[in-house]
Amino acid sequence: DETFLRSKLDWDELSQGSHQAIYEWYRSLIQLRRDNPEVRSGRHQFHVVVNSDDVLIMQYRSGLGDGVLQIVATIGEGVYEQKTPDVSLLPVVAQTTPSLQVLLASPAVKYSGDYGVLAVPPGGVCVLRAGYKNMYE
Repeated sequence: DETFLRSKLDWDELSQGSHQAIYEWYRSLIQLRRDNPEVRSGRHQFHVVVNSDDVLIMQYRSGLGDGVLQIVATIGEGVYEQKTPDVSLLPVVAQTTPSLQVLLASPAVKYSGDYGVLAVPPGGVCVLRAGYKNMYE
């Protein structure tokens, strides 16, 4: 009975500091899933690209479309920086150029755009979509 009472959510805490931030982060993750049918498709490939003491990079490819979701999470003490985030799992498509779009990022993540620099601070997470842009638009 005591264990149950300790594990019961106290909704009054929701408006307090870190509780609100965590609640909003989970809402954002749920919205990311709603907005991206490839995440819900059930047909996918998941690859761990980098697994070190400092960073974990995963790529998720669905059976829908040509896009790849890339998840970058820092698990070490330092800032992870990567110039031109990896789009190497994308097949070459004529008359297009690879493109990256930030779908969700924790605070203090910085991304300067396609072929720029991605900087993820300690404890940070960034979800990007790698896809294509028409070269002639």
